[in-house]
Amino acid sequence: MANPINIYVSVSKSLLLTLGFVVFALMVYVTLKNASIAKIIIGGICELVSIIGFGFSLYVLWWALKKRPVIRIYNDRVENYTLFTGWQTIYFCDVEIFTVIKVSGVQIIQAHFLNNLFQADKSLNTGLIGNKNKVCDLLNEKLNDYEAVE
Repeated sequence: MANPINIYVSVSKSLLLTLGFVVFALMVYVTLKNASIAKIIIGGICELVSIIGFGFSLYVLWWALKKRPVIRIYNDRVENYTLFTGWQTIYFCDVEIFTVIKVSGVQIIQAHFLNNLFQADKSLNTGLIGNKNKVCDLLNEKLNDYEAVE
């Protein structure tokens, strides 16, 4: 079996995510310093969200620095890592095309299945990778190569 093409999390995007949560936490802390009771309750909820987000961003940053792939592209399939479900496999024999779509300002790569095989299209975990258009072109190239062999 050929070695997979690995797609990694962008370190710069991970650092920006971590920095964003740190700044948010500091802003909430400064706001809470001389706040009324109502602002303390709302601020406490915001502080809790920022701490959870900061923990998540540290996990993503660790993932990026350890150079662990989030997408592995083989000759006959693509594997996608998600946080709660682990590695998910999409076989090229089931896919019609890969496209880049924009959802709430975030570009993601979506797999469109043949004959609505799974009744819904599936997206790859591409929120924090670099150039999504190049990855999508690479996936479609591998898909075309797979169809040519079949």
